[in-house]
This record gives sequence, structure tokens and C-alpha cells, in this order.
Amino acid sequence: MHKFGYVNNRRLSQGVEYLNKVKPPPPALGPGPGKCDRVSCSYWTGIIWCNDDTKRKELAGWKNVAAAAEYLRQRCEIATSNTYEHAGGQVFLEDNWNVVVLREEC
Repeated sequence: MHKFGYVNNRRLSQGVEYLNKVKPPPPALGPGPGKCDRVSCSYWTGIIWCNDDTKRKELAGWKNVAAAAEYLRQRCEIATSNTYEHAGGQVFLEDNWNVVVLREEC
């Protein structure tokens, strides 16, 4: 089993679409490192963003989180007979935050 589990590609795409439509206020988290918040979850497919900085982090908008999740969707595809299955994963961004896509109960 993959560290983050396997997620449904269609549900992950829906989570990315949802985040692209979220209106202000922009995402913000208190000081980290490792301060995280689940921002989308449906059908065992979760998207979490985390602040790894020692001070409060506010992003320019939800599209930043959506873009990171989409990056993982495009790069974590696995070869199976089920074309909807992808591995979860984690991407670290330059300014001390990260996004996790994982299989979790919603």
C-alpha cells in the first residue's frame, strides 16, 4: 500500500474544481510547522494543505492549493486496470507550505 493510499482520479478532479471556485477569504493557517487543514474531501479522496512556516501563512488564493493538488493528480497516476486510480502524494512549495492528497474517510 502506498504511504498516502490510492485515490479516485475523478473525485480528485472534483476537489480541484471545487477549490478553484472558492471565493475569498484566501486560505490561512496559524504557525507551523505541520499546521494542516483538510480543505476538500469526497468519496475517500482528501486534499489537505499545511503551513510549515513558524509564522501564520496566508496564500494569495484557493487556486494555489488547487494547482498543487492538480500537480499531484497529473504526476501520481499509477498503471492499473482501473483508470480512475491514482496514488496519493505530497508536494512541498518554496515558501514553506505543502499540499497532501490522500485516501481518507470523509
